[in-house]
Amino acid sequence: ALRLKAFVTLSLSAAMLLGLATHGLASAATVSDDELRAMIVFRLLQFSPWREQDRTEICVIGGPQIHQQLQSISQNSKQKMSVREVKVPPPSSCGVVIVGPDAKRLSVEHAQSKFLICSSCQSKELAAIHLYRNGDKLQFDINQRAAQIGGVHFRSSVLKAANKVEAGS
Repeated sequence: ALRLKAFVTLSLSAAMLLGLATHGLASAATVSDDELRAMIVFRLLQFSPWREQDRTEICVIGGPQIHQQLQSISQNSKQKMSVREVKVPPPSSCGVVIVGPDAKRLSVEHAQSKFLICSSCQSKELAAIHLYRNGDKLQFDINQRAAQIGGVHFRSSVLKAANKVEAGS
């Protein structure tokens, strides 16, 4: 199981770095933390289908740099995504809400029926994915209960690449 997790993590990392290289970024050493977070979020969205995926917007709260990076990645990708920066509460058109470190704490009502991704935010217990820095690594945890509420289904490769997976109800 540990070998498989290492392989999946390496594969996901390679896919992310390959994606970064195709976006004109020279090397991993020149990639900012926000660029890396945005690429990880973009890849996680590609590997995690959610309810009404074809009709929803991706909204960013409290993370202007992540918003800019996601817009850039989306524009240069074959898979275009509508990404915009919003304030609390997120509009109903936001199927995916990425909460950055500058956002104030979200209430449970604001997170209802949303695919919530927390990037070092104050509302991590409400998020299906919590992306955070641990030393020199960016890691993510998955909250299956929050994912079920948001209508998110994680592929096994994403679950295996996660640092921690909390069970659903």
